[in-house]
Amino acid sequence: MWSRIVCSAVVAGLLGLLADACGGGGGGGTPCDPASPPNVAGTWVLSAPQVDSDCPDDITNAFLNALFTGSAHSAECAYRVTQSGPNVTIANHCGGAAKFVGCADDDGCVDATWPFSSGPQGCKGTTVAEFTSDLSTSSSDAEVCASFTFPAACGISDCSMDVTASFTEGS
Repeated sequence: MWSRIVCSAVVAGLLGLLADACGGGGGGGTPCDPASPPNVAGTWVLSAPQVDSDCPDDITNAFLNALFTGSAHSAECAYRVTQSGPNVTIANHCGGAAKFVGCADDDGCVDATWPFSSGPQGCKGTTVAEFTSDLSTSSSDAEVCASFTFPAACGISDCSMDVTASFTEGS
């Protein structure tokens, strides 16, 4: 399982310092290394989320809805993983907005990001969510670390969230 310290590094904007625990990585908007990863493409199911958030409930629930669709703490959601060499896209396949783009390394570990704008109407902030998981096995933990930054005029404190869930290959 990934540590809160690793997630905090992402939240602090230190994406370049985050080292994929499997050895490698390349998400965070940086080009993928010319790796020869195993095939990780297919349908994967994200389920059983555990959430550690210091964000207001409405922001936490909206983000979880984007990940899982429906109820903020829905049991599971299918994701379509597509791959071209080391480049991967991990897209919510059950109606949510989540779409991560990044890299797979030679070991099948994936590091991908999803930058987007978020916040209440009229007060959009910046969010960067980092997805990490070992897709070399048919069942692994996935961690999504997200940092939310809002303009001072919004009156909303910056916050962070760490969602750990099971990521299992299948339909």
